[in-house]
Amino acid sequence: MQVMRSSAVVVSLACAAASEPVGMRADDRCPFSELGTVPASADMASSQLRGAASGREAVLSKAEYYQELRTLNIKDLYDSIASLMTNSQDCWPADGPQDGDIASYAGLFGRLAWHCSGTFRLVNGTDQAVGGCEGARQRHWPENEWRDNVNLDKARGLLGQIKDQFKNQISWGDLITFAGTVGIKASGGPAKKFCFGRVDDSDGRRSVKLGVEGVNSCRAGECKSDFPCPQHFRWPEQDETDHFRCNLTQANFRMQASHSVGLIYVYPEGPQLKSSHPEFNPAWVHNRSPRLSALEVRDTFAGRMGWTDRETVALVGGGHTLGRTHGNCNLTGTTWADKPFSAEGPYFEAVPGSGRGPTDGTCGTGALAGLGPNTVSSGFDGPWTRTPSQWNYDFFDAMLDETWVPVKSPSGGDQWWTADRSSKYAQTRRLTADLSLVADQTYKEIALEYAHDHEKFDSEFADAWYKLVHRSEDHPHEDDLERDGGAGDGAGASAAALAAMAAMGGASAAPATGMDIQVEGLPADLLHADVKNIFELYCTQATCKVIKNDDTKTFALVNISDPQEVMWIMENLNGNIPQGLERPIFISEAPQAAQGAAGGGGYGAAAIGGKGAGAAGGGRSNPYGDGNGAADPTNTNLYVYQLPRDCDDEKLYALFANCGNVLSVKANPEKRYGFVKFSSVEEAQYAISTMSGHQVEGTTVIASLRTGTGGSEALPGPAPRARDVPAPRFEGTR
Repeated sequence: MQVMRSSAVVVSLACAAASEPVGMRADDRCPFSELGTVPASADMASSQLRGAASGREAVLSKAEYYQELRTLNIKDLYDSIASLMTNSQDCWPADGPQDGDIASYAGLFGRLAWHCSGTFRLVNGTDQAVGGCEGARQRHWPENEWRDNVNLDKARGLLGQIKDQFKNQISWGDLITFAGTVGIKASGGPAKKFCFGRVDDSDGRRSVKLGVEGVNSCRAGECKSDFPCPQHFRWPEQDETDHFRCNLTQANFRMQASHSVGLIYVYPEGPQLKSSHPEFNPAWVHNRSPRLSALEVRDTFAGRMGWTDRETVALVGGGHTLGRTHGNCNLTGTTWADKPFSAEGPYFEAVPGSGRGPTDGTCGTGALAGLGPNTVSSGFDGPWTRTPSQWNYDFFDAMLDETWVPVKSPSGGDQWWTADRSSKYAQTRRLTADLSLVADQTYKEIALEYAHDHEKFDSEFADAWYKLVHRSEDHPHEDDLERDGGAGDGAGASAAALAAMAAMGGASAAPATGMDIQVEGLPADLLHADVKNIFELYCTQATCKVIKNDDTKTFALVNISDPQEVMWIMENLNGNIPQGLERPIFISEAPQAAQGAAGGGGYGAAAIGGKGAGAAGGGRSNPYGDGNGAADPTNTNLYVYQLPRDCDDEKLYALFANCGNVLSVKANPEKRYGFVKFSSVEEAQYAISTMSGHQVEGTTVIASLRTGTGGSEALPGPAPRARDVPAPRFEGTR
């Protein structure tokens, strides 16, 4: 995102500290921020960084790092990142609550990975590749002083605790890109696989050719800014007072891929139209043109960075699903009006050491002054979607369904709002570059396709994201990192296998937990967050994915972590009306091909925001009985789990055939559980006494009566929850 900055060379932060306003705190950076951000002065030896080897930070060689990778427990790494993602830190609170969602760093980690990886440039018609997140040069100057990387020092500071935990087992390049991928996956989004093996650089030398913007952390006279770019242009229809755009070719044979030094791609607010242009509307607060913005998006993404139109639309749509923009503060008339702190890296803070915006009342008061809901980053403000902490499909739906009109953010950024302020999307905002995807006919056709086929969007976004985070100057093709087995580096094939680890699924992934069910009969406008909220009235944790076949048919895949809760839900909600809905729903076990699609698969892709188990208490009776009731005396259905692997219906029948007359069996080999129905209660009880606790092929089989709302026949599961559990409404009793 773009923030205005002065073209003048800015003074050093050491000088700025002398004029610190009264009441500002200067000790609030996140504890590991020094690991994530290295100032230019620390990188440099005695000469300028341009072409000079600093040798300041010792990093592992490729062979050494691949050796360390052998010891990395990827599931532990995933779980650590996923835990941090929803554990809001006081030093930089997570987004979500200000928009009515759960606290989550998913959007922040996604932006971090995107901006680190988005420096990759592959100019059309050439084989010249530069940039990418391999090397993790975003930690270093000059990238850490680009205004588009505003407040990503906080994201790296948060991840510093993960880096400190795993140390040399994970490089910064792998950690940043993996954290962004985990953020998507753990929020219910799509991710297919991830490859490790990015080797860090010791400084930012290789990013100098991408453009130098800020020089705040350089020693006097050691750095020279490329901002503003000397070779530039404006569109013929663009206002002459608006920002010019950088030409691809710059002086000294440098190629500038973004439209401004310090941006990753384009000016997100888009070009301002001339007042004489026929499309200019004098009644509007701005006249930014989505049509011209589409030309810029295609020029940078396709012409300078090697993306197809489909990949561009998928990447922007998925990248602007989680998280929000930040500009909820008016700096007019303040110390920072002419030189916003949000444009001055590498720490983007109002006062050196504070790690935040102003705390003098300019941007909020109290503990959240200058951060959280009072953060200023890009200067735009608002979420793109209604559930910015959870994967959803609002981005395209809202852009295609709504009319968008120009507005100003509290910081003065030119953005767009729904014309219908009572719309269900009225709390969301759009940037001009977003609207370019529906202003350009080619882009719009792709957007329409994604809006009507969420599975295709998920798949193609996952492919585009993989390409984004795996291309680099050292590995220009997205599959190069996987193919690079470290031949000749002493690491050998085992390191190659780890570097190509399919961390988001496949042979190396941890098995999915719980059980996936398919829910039909849902309202067409229901979001996955709505379905999640409904089902978590009846279970401990649920992860959901809503799928629309067309405008009227909506169903959901729901992963519920406890199979016993699944059984209760299938017996008591199927064909009935749960709390929060007006019509019955119909529930069945998800088809085998869809298992894991609700978010239960991958490394630790557990549900977000689960309620957890509580102590027994008052309220309505628990779905598993209150511990005092009697079991159903006619029950002949058994729930059996911890079955041997690959135990199908035939094997399950063989296990229980000697216990009595088996009427039916149903096995789930992947999840290792099943159901067995006998013709009499006595046979069912005999099967429990005979088989439960019995060793079969090295596993202890557990069998118990399958129960619904009544009975204390102890099904292993969560303790009764203290909160009131609303009873489903049954058809015919409304």
